[in-house]
Amino acid sequence: LEAEIEAQFALFEDTGLPLDHVNSHKHMHLHPVIGATLLKVGLRHGMKALRAPIEERASLAAFEPVTGLDIAKPFARHIQRSGRAAGMKVPDRTFGLAWSGAMHAARLRGILEN
Repeated sequence: LEAEIEAQFALFEDTGLPLDHVNSHKHMHLHPVIGATLLKVGLRHGMKALRAPIEERASLAAFEPVTGLDIAKPFARHIQRSGRAAGMKVPDRTFGLAWSGAMHAARLRGILEN
């Protein structure tokens, strides 16, 4: 796992682009083992920010009920705490997860207004 994450950072460094933040496909970095390894390797590569997909469902429910459980939230909170403890910038919250693939103007307006 560590070798793969090292390789991903090396490939990104080869682009010459500045490293802004780190995210992962389908939020795989929320897994505690992957997240811990990502932080360890990322710090060596100058990682300064990390995404923690925490969505406050109560904020959304103010204008549209949200169904289903947010099973990722405890894992997202863990990576948020771990990232901050390692000196990373980590957002307080993210919006759009509950409606992934189904965001539209009315929902975006509701998020912005609430």
